[in-house]
Amino acid sequence: MGANTQRRREPGQVSSVAAEKNCSTARPTREEAFAAFCVLLAFATGQGDAPAADPIITTANVAAEFPGLTPRAFADAARRGDFAARRHGRKPAAFRSDVEAWLEARKVTPRPRKAAPVTIDPMADYVAMAGGR
Repeated sequence: MGANTQRRREPGQVSSVAAEKNCSTARPTREEAFAAFCVLLAFATGQGDAPAADPIITTANVAAEFPGLTPRAFADAARRGDFAARRHGRKPAAFRSDVEAWLEARKVTPRPRKAAPVTIDPMADYVAMAGGR
């Protein structure tokens, strides 16, 4: 092991340098940073306690949450502004309720199909279409 290698800290754990200086100015872990991002996102959108009540959807978990939606389609829709989204690093993130509302608005109701005419003799249909007797 080299002299510059670092071990990964657990969430809430202070680095040894910060502990020696008796301060807590250590850089937060990725999980702590994402939790803070969720709180700021809720505050910025005026949804208050939304991160606890409304989970965040990112391109990493969009396929698991919405089986018919690809990460690429989610990212493209966020870029176009189809729903309120922020960036977490390079990846878009949005509240689940916003994504659900967007998907609901995209639903298309199929037109009812006409029933096919029921015939007993297929040859009679062919003769009728061909202009026969």
